[in-house]
Amino acid sequence: MKLNNKNIIVGFSNHIFVNLYINTLVSKCGIDKNDICFVTLDNTIKDEASIVGVETYAHTTCSLDEFSSCKTITFMSLGIFNSFLIRKIFEHSAKIIEKTFIHLTDDEVDRWVKIKNKEGKLIVNKRRNIDADCMYVMDKVINYIAPNEPFHSKLKFV
Repeated sequence: MKLNNKNIIVGFSNHIFVNLYINTLVSKCGIDKNDICFVTLDNTIKDEASIVGVETYAHTTCSLDEFSSCKTITFMSLGIFNSFLIRKIFEHSAKIIEKTFIHLTDDEVDRWVKIKNKEGKLIVNKRRNIDADCMYVMDKVINYIAPNEPFHSKLKFV
């Protein structure tokens, strides 16, 4: 199983933070690049070396069992574009929830705050990139990667 015992990073192959994030894990945190793999949501595997030399797979070639056998899984952001996959993984195996991390960006948290301010709670809002799968994931996920300030207070609020 190609994802077995790996630290999986899931995102788009052209996302500006993917290379930076993987490079930081390898060069600054001392994670062996053989312990990391990248799963692309856009199913585009142009040049594996462009993903900092880690194994790269299209998400459609990975089974839910394979995702469940990982060490950790980190999703670069949370929105309509990836929540379908996170939900499938969570529904397949609840134990993966504690090994799942969502790397947040300020724009998505700001969108969530705007919805909560306007509606009094988070609701499905396609214009703000939140669907039913996002709502499901937000209710389950416990690990976010983001600077404590200003994100902690905003996450508690939403």
